[in-house]
Amino acid sequence: MREISSVFKMFLEAGEQQMTRLAGQLMSNEAFMSTLQAAMAKAVDAKLVLDNQMRAALARLGVPTPEAFESLRNEVSGLHAEVQRLKQEIERLRLEATVQTVRSKPSLTLAQERPEKHYSEVSTG
Repeated sequence: MREISSVFKMFLEAGEQQMTRLAGQLMSNEAFMSTLQAAMAKAVDAKLVLDNQMRAALARLGVPTPEAFESLRNEVSGLHAEVQRLKQEIERLRLEATVQTVRSKPSLTLAQERPEKHYSEVSTG
């Protein structure tokens, strides 16, 4: 197994050396580099054309743009924040109303301090 592994490793290293040499030669060749750059520029241009055509086709189908989705996401986020604020305000008002209700009821201690009338003290006359 070691012999196969070492032979494979030698082939791998030789292949890497050959690829490095070939890449160096290609990169130093001006004609190859200008052709490669032109091909890359055409590929980028083709992608832009394709993107524009896809965007137009999706718009004709009524599919919202990514910008429209982002706008809707922001609007929903704002509405969510407003709902949370309103919930807090409602809770504050409920608490305030509860406090007012408790304050407006006579307290038990005040009710016990009132003089009690006994039926025996009531005049019948």
